[in-house]
Amino acid sequence: MSDGGHRTSTIPRPEGTRDASRPRLRPEHDGDDTRLVRRKRSRNLLAIGGITITLAVAGSLFVLPFRGWLEQRSQLSEAKVELGALQAANDRLQAENDRLQTAEGVAAAARDDLGYQQADEEAAAALPPPAVAMVLPLGWPYDDVTQILATRTIDELRAAEAAVPTTSPTPAVDAVTTVAGQPSVSPP
Repeated sequence: MSDGGHRTSTIPRPEGTRDASRPRLRPEHDGDDTRLVRRKRSRNLLAIGGITITLAVAGSLFVLPFRGWLEQRSQLSEAKVELGALQAANDRLQAENDRLQTAEGVAAAARDDLGYQQADEEAAAALPPPAVAMVLPLGWPYDDVTQILATRTIDELRAAEAAVPTTSPTPAVDAVTTVAGQPSVSPP
């Protein structure tokens, strides 16, 4: 086939002839002027724009997902630590549940949590130690404060004694508050 004319024709055309009925789509140019953009500055701006778009696409495809992956990785490690703590708590609760399924466990829980006792057991209440005595100087306002504190301590001990149920009688509690240089105060 010749290089000019229709490609579907089987009849070769003579060289140098052109179909005059068809309009020319491209103007004829002279030589090397086949560039899309003719000015050098425009070509450079177009190249910079293309590079920028290429970098933006590459960043959105690779950099942003990588940052997301790093964040997910740290969140996953935090969640694993939390999961471990929750599993340990579940294991402790399951062990306590298993212990309470036995008769000994029920008896121990009733004794410890509810204060129940068996017929042959005797309950003994232990009061917390009294607060440390406050040492105040001797003199007018401090003598009254010392006396008020001693009275409050005695009242608190009596209230605690009345609140504790006992099976056997206990001796009365004598509260003595000693302040340096002051006489001791006893219950009336």
